[in-house]
Amino acid sequence: EAQEDMTKPLDLSRAVAGLLFTDLKLEAPWSAELLVVNYHGRLKSYLVDRDKGFQTRHHFLFNHQYPLGISSIVYYEPAKILLVGGLGMQTEIALSRSMEEGVTAWRILSDYPYYKMVTDYEQDLKQAQQKRTLMKRLKSVNGIFNRRPHVQDGVFKLCISPDDKLVVGLHYSGKLTIWRLPSLKLYHCWGLEEQPNFDEISPEFTDNPQRGKTLKDLVPCKNLVDVNWWDSKSLILSRCTGAVTVSSTKTLKNLLGTSPEWFEPSSRVTGVHHDGFLGLEVECVFPQKRRLGDTSEEEFEDSDDEETSFCFQDNQTNKRCPLLCYRHGKISATQKKTKIDHEEYGEALELAKAYGLDTDRVYQRQWKKSDVSIASIQDYLSKIKKRSWVFHECIERIPYNIDAMRELLEFGLKGTDLQALLAIEKGEDGGR
Repeated sequence: EAQEDMTKPLDLSRAVAGLLFTDLKLEAPWSAELLVVNYHGRLKSYLVDRDKGFQTRHHFLFNHQYPLGISSIVYYEPAKILLVGGLGMQTEIALSRSMEEGVTAWRILSDYPYYKMVTDYEQDLKQAQQKRTLMKRLKSVNGIFNRRPHVQDGVFKLCISPDDKLVVGLHYSGKLTIWRLPSLKLYHCWGLEEQPNFDEISPEFTDNPQRGKTLKDLVPCKNLVDVNWWDSKSLILSRCTGAVTVSSTKTLKNLLGTSPEWFEPSSRVTGVHHDGFLGLEVECVFPQKRRLGDTSEEEFEDSDDEETSFCFQDNQTNKRCPLLCYRHGKISATQKKTKIDHEEYGEALELAKAYGLDTDRVYQRQWKKSDVSIASIQDYLSKIKKRSWVFHECIERIPYNIDAMRELLEFGLKGTDLQALLAIEKGEDGGR
């Protein structure tokens, strides 16, 4: 009987979907209000204190709006409202675009019923028009049964921006939406195929046959699985494929360069702390089955290759349990100046070229650190765009040999001609 229970799907509706602390002002001895919300849609409010423990304050159900439960909930402190994500409503009965997509706002009340969905005048008017008499409802029964089945999208993750002006939502279909706060007016929306490089696969999977075999099991789709904010204008996006990008909220362009950072499939990401964020990844290492006559301990390999003809394990031990390796990875923001100060000139140039930054600072530092020679003139000074800076260096720096002196003189005469001098006078000589 216990074995049969293990094969049944688990009921996770009572698992916690959100833990939220509100800024409710409380009297002693309580120090804070904690809201505990499960996926079924049941909310419990607790008064908590480090020394006194907790006390239940009230209960609430979101089932009227979300009969199949909720997927995400966040607290919007400036307006003291709860933002709830779940299955969306059909277009003909939804009061707004946000409700159609599965996002609603709930105002916190001081007394029963404690929470009320936020609507405006137009939504209230539309709701009143939707109310029908009993006869009209009976007439519409045939239409309901003849209606073709409709698959409705919904939101499974909500995250508020650092400046409290936007909230981003991830959808079951792979869609990404951004909403203005507190109005919940749509700001941007991208379907899965509209997102840049949504189908890109890690070279580790495409180039490694052993890893490639696990792709179909570990990467069932290419949807977004997690989202957070880098700042108020850029998002941290994680895909089922393992691709992690920092993307613009206007275009979803990857701000990390031409290629994403690669983690294990379906990694989770945090918000930014100390100029960086953490990614939690899980590597699945599948065990290699022992062959007949092999007495060595079971080895683990990164493959899902199944060879059953030489296996002697019984039904209880034949199931393959992968070894799960959890890792934290950190991606930090590195300024070009930091690379220059550490004399990491190659990486500083890569940063400048990847993000369209000025390269003069890198070449200027390298020129200052080098003796004046033919090589340093050609490698560093000739690549600096700021003509006034180059002109000053040609006058001030003194080479130690005649060949370098001739090269510097010729370069100065060619590089700071009449057109360059006129550009210097107008402040149009480029660079810094």
